[in-house]
Amino acid sequence: MRPAFVCQLCRTRHLKCIRPTGATKCNRCAAGGNDCVQLAHWTFRRVASVPLKTVNGRPRSQRLDFEPSQPWTDVPLAGKSFESFSITQPLTAYGFSVTFIKPYTEQDGPDRAAEDVEAEFLLNAQESVAVDPIGAAVQETRSEENESPVDNGSPSTIPPSSELSQDETGQTTCIDPDDLLRGDITALQGLLDAHRSQNVFLDDGLSSLNQDSPDETTSFTIPSTHAAAPKLVMSNFSRSTWPLSNAHEMRLFHHYIVHLSPWIDVCDKHSRFGIEVPRRAAELPVLKNAILAFSSRHLSIIAGEKADTESPKYVSKCLQVMIATLNTPLGYWDENLLAAMIILRLHEELYISDDQKCHLFGTTQLLNTISSYASDDGLREAASWASLRQHIYIALTHQQPMRIDLENYKTSSVFYNDDDESWANRIIYLFAVILNHVFRPEEAISRQDWLHLEEQVDDWNTSKPWHFSPLWTGNGSEQSQSTWQMLQMSHPAHVVGFQYYHLCKLTLASFDHRLSTRGFERIRIQREVEASVRRHLRAIVSLSVSNEHVGNAWFQTSHSLFTCGSYLTDPREQRAALEVLKDVKLRLGWDTDYVAHHLTEQWQQSHE
Repeated sequence: MRPAFVCQLCRTRHLKCIRPTGATKCNRCAAGGNDCVQLAHWTFRRVASVPLKTVNGRPRSQRLDFEPSQPWTDVPLAGKSFESFSITQPLTAYGFSVTFIKPYTEQDGPDRAAEDVEAEFLLNAQESVAVDPIGAAVQETRSEENESPVDNGSPSTIPPSSELSQDETGQTTCIDPDDLLRGDITALQGLLDAHRSQNVFLDDGLSSLNQDSPDETTSFTIPSTHAAAPKLVMSNFSRSTWPLSNAHEMRLFHHYIVHLSPWIDVCDKHSRFGIEVPRRAAELPVLKNAILAFSSRHLSIIAGEKADTESPKYVSKCLQVMIATLNTPLGYWDENLLAAMIILRLHEELYISDDQKCHLFGTTQLLNTISSYASDDGLREAASWASLRQHIYIALTHQQPMRIDLENYKTSSVFYNDDDESWANRIIYLFAVILNHVFRPEEAISRQDWLHLEEQVDDWNTSKPWHFSPLWTGNGSEQSQSTWQMLQMSHPAHVVGFQYYHLCKLTLASFDHRLSTRGFERIRIQREVEASVRRHLRAIVSLSVSNEHVGNAWFQTSHSLFTCGSYLTDPREQRAALEVLKDVKLRLGWDTDYVAHHLTEQWQQSHE
């Protein structure tokens, strides 16, 4: 390795590059009027062999090239070759773009002239940079220390996500997402001002933000327009105790790990939200306070408390750190913020009567901005799939397309892994695609798209592992006495995956392209469709009733009954469905009263 100060043009032509001190161009580029693009300060020479320790005075060397007989194994990336990926997309988040060119090989032969290489490189030379992008972003931020952070094109203008404000009475306030997309930090500043006036815990909570544990020494304050925001990094000190202030916080933390994290980890074999996130929360207040807020809110619902006076304190602390971090140039790359937003979104979903979906906007902005989240493995990938299920809930119950970009999920590892959770995530992704097709506002789903989606759903069902099947199916005495079929599964991912399979079939049946048929044939098709919807709806409910320990399955049952419960015409099934909704509320604290009221009205109208 040797230092090299050379521009691209001189290197391509194998000429000596001379740049006078203080000049912006080398002599040759200045004379020719060309753009002088300086390369990195280090180059690496190809080494064919390295010397080894001598034996009996005889020198030895180890060659670094491979023998012609060396076997190689092709490793596909999500079913795509390297050439199929578009790698010339500008990285607009930091104001630059990177262009990759095909390297010169012996197979190219002498026909590939140096001028061709030069022309290919200089195609996007004006937008390209040859320095470390993160270092450049930090350097630019430091050079603009005295400028406003809200400036188009600068790295510090990465817009923060939409967040939720909540007072002690349970009333919520949501920031306009359009303001956040414009990078309006003052809107987020107003969010905390609203907390100060509405939340009795805020003054003490913000002032003692770093007093939760004596080991936490980093000060997280709202940055001014002239101050650099703090970095959200994990401390290097060795911790001997968990950073919990009292026994009550211990109970909240434990409640999240044991009872709430399985809701998120149902399709993650590594259980990252139940294992890795609590460990990170010991060092990161943004995760710790999100966990405490979610757990506090859930326990208050289970206890039947009408007013939640505790969780807003933790939400305020979490927002304080989150806003400060999103105000930094690299805040959007922090996977801990995405995990915290997902937990806060679950906290927000518990306010069903006043769900403004503010934290959902935050996760949408993060995932759509950083397209690699779903394919980065680790916590990023797990959080991306958890967020996808949250977006599916809104799309299904509000009958609208997905706000999240599904193209970003195509390179995820779940499409070439063979574990049970990956199979479940595949059918979840397919259901999201179906929702995008059937809820398109501009046109109805075409016959060709409908048939293609149905074929994909059937292919998943026929190719899934055999152990995705129920442990036993039959018509025993217990089956005849119960309204719902017994469909006990061997793994929580099987329950959720099979539920989403029936959701796919149910949705496709509801939007059957044959329903556009005119004449008396339409009546027969309509009856077939209604019977198909009822069959799949019964299976969804049966899966949750038969697998009571899978909390996520109860959520899908509630959403499905809200959407298609009107298809149940048997009074016995209707009464059983209302009992299931009561169980959902008792078991999970999920408010299902509005679902029961909605179904009762629809059933009464059908009898009139």
